[in-house]
Amino acid sequence: MINDRGMLRLRWTHIGKRHSISLGLEDTRSNRAYAKSIARQIDDDICCGQFDPSKNKYRPQAIGQTGYLAQAYSASSLTIKNETWGFLFGR
Repeated sequence: MINDRGMLRLRWTHIGKRHSISLGLEDTRSNRAYAKSIARQIDDDICCGQFDPSKNKYRPQAIGQTGYLAQAYSASSLTIKNETWGFLFGR
């Protein structure tokens, strides 16, 4: 996860290809927690062979112009199985 001019962006490698997604969210503590849940979902999908290469599944869904509707992921039910995200979680 990086701060790109005040906005959050995720970067990772999958099958030797670099991927990134701009979340359209400001860099705040709560948005970082949400971004980590998206990272966990991406990791889980990669591990299960369900990665969405269009990345649409991982983008926050816009609600008008006022904010974002967070996709509901239970962080406690996801397990990080891939070292790709090790830098994100301090491993």
